[in-house]
Amino acid sequence: MHHFVGVDVGTGSVRAAVVASDGNIVGSAQSKSILIHSPQSEYYEQSSVDIWDACIHVIKKAIESSDIDASSIRGMGFDATCSLVVLDPDGKPVPVSPNGDPKFNVIMWQDHRAIAEAEALGSTGSRVLKYTGGKISPEMSVAKLAWLKRHHKEAWTRAKHFIELPEFLTYMATGSLSRSSCSLVCKWGYMAEGQDMNSWGWDQEFLKKSGLDDVMANIERWVPGKDGVKIPGDAVGAVLPVVLERLGIPVEANVQVGTALIDAYAGALGTLGAMDPASPSSNLNISELPQRLAIIAGTSSCHIVATPQPAFVEGVWGPYPYSMLPGMYCAEGGQSATGKALDFVTSLYTPALEQVRKQAEANSRGVYDELNALVREFAVAELGDDEEYVAVWAENVFVNPDFHGNRSPLADPEMRGTISGLPIDTGVRALAQVYLATLQSLAYETRFIVDRLHSAGHKIKDVFMSGGLCQNELFVKTLADVLGMRVWIPKYPNEAVLIGAAACGAAAAKREYGKDLSVEERAEGLFEEMVRFGKCNGIVEPSKKDSLRRFHEKRYQVLLKMYEDHNLYRKMME
Repeated sequence: MHHFVGVDVGTGSVRAAVVASDGNIVGSAQSKSILIHSPQSEYYEQSSVDIWDACIHVIKKAIESSDIDASSIRGMGFDATCSLVVLDPDGKPVPVSPNGDPKFNVIMWQDHRAIAEAEALGSTGSRVLKYTGGKISPEMSVAKLAWLKRHHKEAWTRAKHFIELPEFLTYMATGSLSRSSCSLVCKWGYMAEGQDMNSWGWDQEFLKKSGLDDVMANIERWVPGKDGVKIPGDAVGAVLPVVLERLGIPVEANVQVGTALIDAYAGALGTLGAMDPASPSSNLNISELPQRLAIIAGTSSCHIVATPQPAFVEGVWGPYPYSMLPGMYCAEGGQSATGKALDFVTSLYTPALEQVRKQAEANSRGVYDELNALVREFAVAELGDDEEYVAVWAENVFVNPDFHGNRSPLADPEMRGTISGLPIDTGVRALAQVYLATLQSLAYETRFIVDRLHSAGHKIKDVFMSGGLCQNELFVKTLADVLGMRVWIPKYPNEAVLIGAAACGAAAAKREYGKDLSVEERAEGLFEEMVRFGKCNGIVEPSKKDSLRRFHEKRYQVLLKMYEDHNLYRKMME
């Protein structure tokens, strides 16, 4: 049996998994925390050296834990956060910190230093904005590049290569500086219109208006001509012998590396191919994908749906061609803080949270599992034993969860969160109630995104979820009830991104590097791996109670009103 390695660089750690050709994980490992540097508010930075060292460590550990013959590894795939790496001509780090700290050459995805640049880019009126929901986010690399040129001239001048973190990983593994169409179209304003890759490139008017027109004179800083652009399903090249040696893989092995993906797209690739466990022998047709919404929910959340034709949605990123499956367009909604929002809100009740944490340890479960149990206990004791009462127990506590801005569909990075209806109480009951209200608000915000997608012609029927939040049973059930849709849970809920990355490695291994295939053939090859690796562990059905549906509808309307009110307050203070 052949094996494939998937590697995921998340916000705070690196993970790797060895996946067998039947889609089952046979070995895995996770690094200790990787460095995060925050020199000032809204600035978040990392070290590419630290990240790559962690990659080598976890890949080696994952292979060791799998107890396989390392010579059976045929492919490797990488995914990572959409963070910007800056390198000099020798591939060495170029610092991006305002204080010049030499270790940190990565501007993280969550960094919001480029808000002013993003606003300026969003006012250019360029056709590029059609593909970004009408605005540019400060989380996009094109805004961060504009910030570097404007505020960090030393880094801008010294740098030879500006590269997205996923492609930095394939560069370190293979020596190829090729770029992934996933990163370029999603975060760089790159135009990939049509199937003729020779016609792809940047809109020069957009670059000129954004002050980045000098890039065209030295385009290899962004996309090297020799290596060019790779699309999902392509092979970037073979893992270098020196890297194989460090990993404990025979140096004569031919391990092909697939085109890298942004982590959310790897997660979507790793979940959307799942089949109903009640009918495992049925076949999924690629034409069914537009009915499936992937939600990759962890620290933040991404909502991805793929369609054969572009559908433009206000406040939603995309439609992005060649970002996941060749020939398909992906719309990407998102929430800048989901798990992070829950962490923040519960941290406001520190004494009560410590009490809950001790209870959780005594009961051998996680803090949020303990909070879910407490919510049910309070609801049953005060209202009665009925699934509806768990939701209703939130009472008149309302939350706008945008404590780190609104990514979709308002596309407002300066939006801030609100909690309304708080009593003078900091005990466990108050903590549990605010936690429930926050959890519900995250589900309502997802409905806001789905409603906007539907208004633009999307026809979503089912949700395919992965990430840490899909292990929160109360959140998953709330989401199913709020959306009125089934929520599918994968066999490996925390490893969906690793499954997706490994699928890219498997697709790359199926053909020789550089072999000329059509877009349709590349899509079919990757889709085949997507279905082979996708596995469902269960489906959560929505409630059929009209009274519960009406309750959630009222609270959803409250959230929409909270957005309006917050904007009114900001306007009053101008």
